[in-house]
Amino acid sequence: MKLKVITYRTLMSTKEVFETLNMKATQWVICENNVPTYFVDRLDVKEGVNELINYLMLEEWRTMSQLVKKVRKQLKINLIIVKPSLISKLLMYEIKEFNLKPFPVSWLLECYEVEG
Repeated sequence: MKLKVITYRTLMSTKEVFETLNMKATQWVICENNVPTYFVDRLDVKEGVNELINYLMLEEWRTMSQLVKKVRKQLKINLIIVKPSLISKLLMYEIKEFNLKPFPVSWLLECYEVEG
């Protein structure tokens, strides 16, 4: 998948943010060990994990950041959704190809009690 790699300068460092070329509010690129690894699109029902994510977000009132944070803490996996800080300056962006996978449903099942 082609991603836009956006480089920002903050007060303390330089960060990279990863987005799809036509990023929507229902899509997230999740990094593992600071490398874009997983892609979630809540509206893509072909991937079973997206139905579970929809359930957790809509029925249990959680955000995608909260879901990732809980998986990170419970399973001790270095996961993050990178966003630019409020005080940042755009330096540049480039397009790169990444091999992104669906978010592992087993991680969500391990961290959340889901009925059904």
